[in-house]
Amino acid sequence: MTWIAFAIVSAAITGVNAVLDSHLLSRRLPGLAAYLLPLGIFHFTVGLIMLFVKPFPADVTLLPVFAAIGTGIIGGIASVITLDVIRHGEVSRIIPVVNTSPLFVALLAVPLLGEMLNARDWAGIVLTVAGAVLISVQKDGGGGKTQVQKSFLALAFCSLLAAVGSTIMKYALGTLSFWNVYSANSMCLATVFIVFSARPATLRQLGALPRRNQVLGMTLLNQALVVVAIVLSVVAIQKGPVALASTVLSSRPAFVFVYALVLSRFFPQALNERLTRGTALLKFSAIALIIAGIVLITL
Repeated sequence: MTWIAFAIVSAAITGVNAVLDSHLLSRRLPGLAAYLLPLGIFHFTVGLIMLFVKPFPADVTLLPVFAAIGTGIIGGIASVITLDVIRHGEVSRIIPVVNTSPLFVALLAVPLLGEMLNARDWAGIVLTVAGAVLISVQKDGGGGKTQVQKSFLALAFCSLLAAVGSTIMKYALGTLSFWNVYSANSMCLATVFIVFSARPATLRQLGALPRRNQVLGMTLLNQALVVVAIVLSVVAIQKGPVALASTVLSSRPAFVFVYALVLSRFFPQALNERLTRGTALLKFSAIALIIAGIVLITL
């Protein structure tokens, strides 16, 4: 498989993950901390196992290790902010803004990593980012004025964090194997989750959770998909230019919208989604921009 194939499959899987995140946070769990604690325990355990299976080389220098650790911490902070917004909003409008990171990645990768982008590459990045932002456009509840969702700035900050994390990860992958980077990333991301959520009130919430085993089972399945998606995305970033790999990975909003559209049609209570004919047309147009951008950078 090429880096493009790895990136597209990763985007499709993370689309499923985003939809399940939205369902669990908005319909099954009492709060964000009750979701983050099992996530943190799961990812820390997986990362620790991977560290024992694939330990860091004895002669590794500290800077790549710090870069891998930094990627996990940055990813953890961005994930906490994004999940908090997802809990109260429409996932098909939230994920696109987070996926504007390719523009930031390109701006960082060119001067810091020496990557070269031609006019077609830049056109693909701009189209993909424009499509992602267009999906997030909505009308307010009063006079019908068109605006970008109120959480835009917080999500744009998450996008910037994701771009910094991808750039740092590319640097770490220049020295470390992707299994080394993954174990450090997973354990540090998990540590952020646990620090945020580990308190007695969270344990009481989980203990009193209705259908606890079913909810925890869905959570673990969702996070197993995350592991697969992370591995695929790391391989894509390792094999391809980080700016272009991040752009293809940002096709996730298209997958999220399709999944949300299907669920809204057949299981309308599963998500906080309000899809009308107008919003569907707007989002389909945005998806066309995203696909056009990916085509440009993969020609």
